[in-house]
Amino acid sequence: MRRTIVVCVVLLVLSMGYGCGSAVVNPEDDIVPTTTPIIEMMPNVVINDDITMSFESDAVYIVGTVTNKSDKPVGDMELTFNVFDAFGQRLGTAMGFHFEDEVIAPGESWSYRCDYYGKDFKRVAKAVVAGLVVH
Repeated sequence: MRRTIVVCVVLLVLSMGYGCGSAVVNPEDDIVPTTTPIIEMMPNVVINDDITMSFESDAVYIVGTVTNKSDKPVGDMELTFNVFDAFGQRLGTAMGFHFEDEVIAPGESWSYRCDYYGKDFKRVAKAVVAGLVVH
């Protein structure tokens, strides 16, 4: 039953046009970037390995950079991370957005911040790239 539900959710998410990826959650790592995030529309936009997490009074912030390695400027982007506790239980999703008013030229990077404000934010132990959508 559980597998059926997961497959239906994944198919629903993909049919809605949202990106999702997967990664192995490694208990020894604080942050586990996926090696193959789904990048829609522009495959030469790269999530760099400089991902870190910081805890504030009301949220967890996941920060890092995305680099435009294409030959075209990039406008709107949506970056998502799934967040997990120390036992591998998924707590929710952290999201960050880049809007077209600040275009990222070829070769330039965007410093993102994805926020997770769940009531259980203090339990976050890992963040896994779930997707990067470039419009």
